[in-house]
Amino acid sequence: MSIIASLLGWTGLPKWATELIFVGVICAGALTAYGMWHHHIYQEGIKAAVHAEQKASAATLARVKAQNQRILHRQLAYNAQLEKRNANLETSNRALASSFTAGLLHAYHVGEGRAVPKAGPAAAVSHGSTSSSTPHATPVQDLTQVLGACAADDAELSSLQSWVRERLNQFNPTPR
Repeated sequence: MSIIASLLGWTGLPKWATELIFVGVICAGALTAYGMWHHHIYQEGIKAAVHAEQKASAATLARVKAQNQRILHRQLAYNAQLEKRNANLETSNRALASSFTAGLLHAYHVGEGRAVPKAGPAAAVSHGSTSSSTPHATPVQDLTQVLGACAADDAELSSLQSWVRERLNQFNPTPR
């Protein structure tokens, strides 16, 4: 008698049925073992894919951080360059406004038949005004201070201001 028949003899089934049951049990065990192995391999594949994705993500994140640093450095350099250019423009605008104001005052005083001082209006402004100590004075403020320093009284100041407005309106005829 076979081992299978002695193990499954209590069922009272024919020999072929007991062998068929035994083969089924063996196949089910093999399929279970294959399923467990496949699940293990599948899980390892998922872990490897997650690890590879994290590695690629870290590399991408490092590139993005480096690019952000480059952009930040470019932006800071651009801002510094822009501030320097604006400071240069402000200085050149002040010089231009000062020379324009001096030219207007010279033309006004010559047109009135008055003698123009050799030091010019800048000397009169530097004695009595604080425009050199005010870092953000606009050319209009400078012009007002120069006119105030050059005028002898209020009547002369108002006539001087109206004369300057007329001359400025020749260059910019649209009222503001």
